[in-house]
Amino acid sequence: MKRLVLCKNAPNVIVELVVLMDQVRRRKIRIIDNLYVMKLLKSGDLGRGEEVKIIRALCIDIKKKWAITFKSNSVILAAGGYSRVYTPSSSRIFENYGEGVALAYDVGADLIDMEIAYALNTVHT
Repeated sequence: MKRLVLCKNAPNVIVELVVLMDQVRRRKIRIIDNLYVMKLLKSGDLGRGEEVKIIRALCIDIKKKWAITFKSNSVILAAGGYSRVYTPSSSRIFENYGEGVALAYDVGADLIDMEIAYALNTVHT
C-alpha cells in the first residue's frame, strides 16, 4: 500500500509521508481506515487511582456504523488541524474542524501556538 500526498507548495510533505509509511511497514503497524475517534479514555476515567495515561480510544466505524474501542500503550494523535473554522478555508467541507485539538484538550494536553492555523494559499473567487 503506497500513500503519497503531492503538494506543490510543500514538497517536504512527500518526504515526511514516505518516511512515515516506511516506518509503518517496518514495524508492521496495521492501518485501519474509516474510523472516527469520539473520545480518548484515560486510566483515571476508569477509577483505578493509577497514573493517568491514555489507554483506549472510543471510535465509530463509519462503514459498519458501530462503536469500537482500541486498547493502547501509547497514542500518536495526528488528526488534522482547524483551518476550516475560518472563512475562506483551503480545507474540504468535511475536514479540519479541530476534532484532534478537542480530543487533546479533553485528556488534558497542553495546547500551544493555537493562534497559528495552517492553510494553503488559495484563490477564492
